[in-house]
Amino acid sequence: MSTIQRIGRNLLLALAVVLLFMATSCRDFEDARTPYKAFVVVKFTPRDKHTKLQITSITEQATNRKLPDDPGQLTYALLLDPCADSTTFVIESASPTSPDTLTITYQRIVSLISHECGAQLEFVLKKVDATFAGEAKIINDRLSTLHESATDIQVYF
Repeated sequence: MSTIQRIGRNLLLALAVVLLFMATSCRDFEDARTPYKAFVVVKFTPRDKHTKLQITSITEQATNRKLPDDPGQLTYALLLDPCADSTTFVIESASPTSPDTLTITYQRIVSLISHECGAQLEFVLKKVDATFAGEAKIINDRLSTLHESATDIQVYF
């Protein structure tokens, strides 16, 4: 067999392998859509009409990533760390105890969507600890886009 014939046969084999992968791959990410989200929606709610809270900033403690300032906002989408079992946020406000912290502890569950599309990561909320006076309640423990309530954690102050 000549060199040209071997090169032609190897190219034909390589083309067949590429076409096989293309036929079984994750097409347009349709198959890779996951119902899980990597952020938690936290809503700060006053216990009574007379209590006011003006959050001036929220910063993720590990990365120093600061959320955009919006002093009137009381609902935040906070990104969770996919490499840790908890994420702590520093909350600065007009409160006398400021800065306060909000620590969200969760379990990470990795599952395979398919061999072609890869894995997905699910966050299951376990516990919420806060240093400010108030109560934090988990509404949706599994972070998913399929829940009726958009709020995952309700914080009363």
